[in-house]
Amino acid sequence: KVLTSLDVAGHEMTHGVTSRTANLTYSGESGGLNESTSDIFGTAVEFYANNASDPADYLIGEKLMKSGTGALRSMIKPSADGASADCWYSGVGALNVHYSSGVANHFFYLLAEGTLGGSPSPTCTVGNTRVATGAGTVAAIGRAKAEKIWYRALTVYMTANTNYAAARQATLSAAADLYGAGSPEVN
Repeated sequence: KVLTSLDVAGHEMTHGVTSRTANLTYSGESGGLNESTSDIFGTAVEFYANNASDPADYLIGEKLMKSGTGALRSMIKPSADGASADCWYSGVGALNVHYSSGVANHFFYLLAEGTLGGSPSPTCTVGNTRVATGAGTVAAIGRAKAEKIWYRALTVYMTANTNYAAARQATLSAAADLYGAGSPEVN
């Protein structure tokens, strides 16, 4: 039995980075952002490792599960676990931080991979809460750019009490800093 996995190890180490940068409070929406930041960079570690025995994906902790039984969380469709939120809604901050993290996990997946080319990830639409049902399109900017945007947002714009609305603005500001106002990355 595997006692840890690369994405989970990266996830846990990212909590240290977060505590020394934005120091996102571990409750409410900022707690969800704290957890999703660790999921985002844990996933990034897995992609960078390029380990043939643990192919990179957008699943968190799948190597900890018995073969074929899923993962701790999915960034592609967070709500697949029956508890996580794909979309922001007014009550998302009341969820356990591991479940409210789905909002930013879903954002990151769509930003990096987009919806074109048969993505299994629906977009959020007006009225969606926990489960996304939209058929909108999002152009992918790639993981590397998405990682840089999230890291800059975390280290320059987010603070302890950042909520999802402020995180949206932080990522827009970070994307503009890195790629220019009006760039495809900002759009």
